[in-house]
Amino acid sequence: MPRKTRILHEDDEYLFVEAPGDPQGPALQLFAKVENARAVTPGRTPTHKTEHGAWLQVARFDGAELALDPDAPAGLGERLKQLLPRYAEVRQKRIAEAKHPCWWISAEGKPLHGLHPAQPAGVLFKLWSSVERARAVGGELGVEAQPRSTGELREFLELRAEEGYAGALLDDVQFIFFCLDSEGRMQFLRLGDGSELATHLLSGNGKFELYEGDEELDPWVDADGWDRLLVRTYGVVPFLGHQRGWRCFALHQAGQPIARPSRDGASKQPELALFHDPAAADVHCARHNLGKATIERVEDVIATVRAAQSRGELIRLHPEDHRVRGGPLWVGQDGALYLLGFSGIWRSADGEDFERVADDDANEGDADGQSSGNT
Repeated sequence: MPRKTRILHEDDEYLFVEAPGDPQGPALQLFAKVENARAVTPGRTPTHKTEHGAWLQVARFDGAELALDPDAPAGLGERLKQLLPRYAEVRQKRIAEAKHPCWWISAEGKPLHGLHPAQPAGVLFKLWSSVERARAVGGELGVEAQPRSTGELREFLELRAEEGYAGALLDDVQFIFFCLDSEGRMQFLRLGDGSELATHLLSGNGKFELYEGDEELDPWVDADGWDRLLVRTYGVVPFLGHQRGWRCFALHQAGQPIARPSRDGASKQPELALFHDPAAADVHCARHNLGKATIERVEDVIATVRAAQSRGELIRLHPEDHRVRGGPLWVGQDGALYLLGFSGIWRSADGEDFERVADDDANEGDADGQSSGNT
């Protein structure tokens, strides 16, 4: 649930709601009661209901700009600007009073995050179990960095899930997975780091307690939110690491590219793995015991993908890696190379430069005998 804070100004009450999952980007939404004539034009009706009553949104603050409702009464902007520091004071006081917080690092105004194959669909929020650990890590970054308290940990993690994070990483070693219980409530499961094999669940008192599987949990999945955060974090690019002249590699054995069974168990098609990072090809080779395989440069990506399609193979750039680094590839009926990446579908006429294509244009890229939906 979004964090809500009520602020009283003279005889008027305002509700400040953190909305990190806003598609336009994290924001602070400001609400007022419809009977508040200094904030709401007469005749408006409430649009939101909370345990604190019925409200109407009158403004949105993204950290830099305060955007008012088009029908806002004169003077509302100045009044709200006076309230923002009071809201920040209340929020900081609540964070300081929280029991059992964790710590995160703000580096050049942005939180530290991470990617890991254990959660290949989204970004992980980095946390530390003590301010001393966070301060030590921040001191090694070489940029301006400040440790910040999470405040009440459950509330903080709920907001990060809403923002689009797919999990958290504690002390760089322990994964915190976001889950749902049987009643649809958010839960947080901390996995051991190898030295500690036990699994712990965040309890109502703010501490992680031993979890023995007595409560059934399902993974929290928010594909759209995860992709929005990936785009905000890494930009609108076909894949992380792309640049003109990017190099492509494949694993070969006996002079032929290796196609292995698809990781999708329901698919009967073999899959050809391609890489833009030879180190990742090495990892893939070791993981699947392909000791006699060699890593070969792909000189013509489009021709290689077309040939694989003619053999009935699927083609994936960086399989079993984080999705920000690759995705399914195919050659369309127009002879161009297509990639389904984290930021949408991309087209390349020469195998080097990519341009993002609109969803309505994606059908032109359907492969002969295949569809971009086979991903």
